[in-house]
Amino acid sequence: MFLLFFFVGSLQAVCPPGWLAWQDSCYIFMPHSMYWNQAEETCGRLGANLVVPNSKIEHDFVWQKFSIHLGMLDIEAKRMKLWIGCEMTSGNLTCIGVDGDPAYENWETGQPDSQDGCVRISDKTDNDGKWRITQCGVSRYAACEMAVPCGRAAMKFSLVPQSCLFNHLIKSYPVKESIGCGLACWAEPLCRSFNLWRQAGDSKMCQLNNATLLDADDVTDIKNEDNCFFYE
Repeated sequence: MFLLFFFVGSLQAVCPPGWLAWQDSCYIFMPHSMYWNQAEETCGRLGANLVVPNSKIEHDFVWQKFSIHLGMLDIEAKRMKLWIGCEMTSGNLTCIGVDGDPAYENWETGQPDSQDGCVRISDKTDNDGKWRITQCGVSRYAACEMAVPCGRAAMKFSLVPQSCLFNHLIKSYPVKESIGCGLACWAEPLCRSFNLWRQAGDSKMCQLNNATLLDADDVTDIKNEDNCFFYE
């Protein structure tokens, strides 16, 4: 049996497709508004947390990209309110992943007040994204942040002949080479394997799977397709 191996590891830091890379983190904006706890749960399912800006430059980056993101969705400025990973309880501010007070704060005048609630950013004053405590059970947009996965252990992928895995798709997109698909699988926390489809000309389609051949629930999920190459 012929096996082709290649390694994807920490020599190249990448963000999953659809995420924005900045310094040592990856960011993504939620397409719909939601409650604070829903936003944090959604980020958690992605292997991330609600963003907590730890400097003015990071804060300005997030707010600028968020404003552009909502502008592309044709969202009016007064609705541009963004949850961050901080909440106030009994007068104590806690932020996700922060021990003690956050390294950076950008409060509106008169904030934070004594009410319990969660922290959101908006452009109500000075158009630079001021912070305010508000009720956690109202809908706001959200941004997730996770560390660039450059510290993840290297992953070894092997080509499995005469096999392709179906019905376990996470996402798919075009790539130029198998290494590009391997990088994407390495950067995606849920990815366990991938299919590489050869298309017309030199184009290829990468499909990330959330299972390996051993995880397949049904033997009919495993097929032999002439234009499909499976790696795990």
